[in-house]
Amino acid sequence: MKKLTYNKKEAIRLHRELWNWLAENPTKKNSDWPGWKEHKDAEFSCFLCHYDREKTTDTTSCNFCPLDWGNSAGCYGVKLNGYFIIWTNLNEDDPKRVELALKIANLKERKLL
Repeated sequence: MKKLTYNKKEAIRLHRELWNWLAENPTKKNSDWPGWKEHKDAEFSCFLCHYDREKTTDTTSCNFCPLDWGNSAGCYGVKLNGYFIIWTNLNEDDPKRVELALKIANLKERKLL
């Protein structure tokens, strides 16, 4: 079976597609996104993590994540207080889910060294 790979542009496009869908469907989970049928082998169910893991074997850092998570320090963030974890822990009917999903969808591209 061919290993799933994404270039930077594709990883970012798919990330934005997923998170914009989640903003439009705030009661859904990441795993409910219809696009997973085609991308079910993306590592950690995240296109950015998958892209990062293609660049390094270090599974504890996000050195090659193509987006800037700001103070969140990555999707999980310092002490698991990043945007993704916060979004995951919000109740499905919490309006902050839409706001946070849009924030995640629209993160700026990071300047990698």
